[in-house]
Amino acid sequence: MVQISWHIKNKIVTNRRNFIVKKIARMSEFVVDAYYNRGNFTFHRNGESFVLETISKWASGRKVIVWDVGAHHGEWAETTNALIPQSSIVSFEIIPKIFDLIPKRSWLTAINSGLSDHDGEVEVSWAKGFDTANAIEPRDGHLFFEQQEKLLCGIAKGDTIIAGGVPAPEILKIDTEGHEVPVLRGLSDCLAKASPELIQLEYGETYLPGGYTLKNVYDILSPHGYHIGRLYPDHVDFAPYTYRSDDFRLGNMIAVRNPELLKMLS
Repeated sequence: MVQISWHIKNKIVTNRRNFIVKKIARMSEFVVDAYYNRGNFTFHRNGESFVLETISKWASGRKVIVWDVGAHHGEWAETTNALIPQSSIVSFEIIPKIFDLIPKRSWLTAINSGLSDHDGEVEVSWAKGFDTANAIEPRDGHLFFEQQEKLLCGIAKGDTIIAGGVPAPEILKIDTEGHEVPVLRGLSDCLAKASPELIQLEYGETYLPGGYTLKNVYDILSPHGYHIGRLYPDHVDFAPYTYRSDDFRLGNMIAVRNPELLKMLS
């Protein structure tokens, strides 16, 4: 069986410029990307609504503190409140002109700051043509950044925000275009104090400019009892880290340490 496998591989690689082989390879990539839910940003189909609906069932009507890190115009916060009406949401948006577009809501506290692993200021690339891709570590040469403006914006550690009186999150969502690892590092005290119960964070090719990996995420969260897995439309595939896990396929990861939530999401 091994010999047959190597024979097939050799045939493919020695004919890789063949038109049919190229077509098969492209179709195979498409199938694998679909299998791993790569680049699926349709909220009601990629698993994000499944997670929020699960949280709503788990919370059973009690108040839930939610942090939305990388709020953009507040779209995720609005959907979260619709699915979890008892939620109290703290939204963080780093770019002032985008922050100004977040609607005022009684259940929403909006903070014009980014989160990171230190307090201060940082240069941000504002991708004006596609401003959901704004980044501290932008993907140089990406078409999103053909029209960009460099801004000096404020950042803070999540621990600093909590020390200042903002309630710690039970649910933490991070979508910071590759800056997710520093955000987690800035919440080291919070993570050590058994909060939050669930973390949703983006992972993928956006990590490459900053030199981050999925292993960084596991190294930060696993010691605190989190189970980590990739999000799919109707489940989370929780699994231990292996080097093959760092495939940089863009999608959402879920980290959970609450046993009941873990069971419900699995």
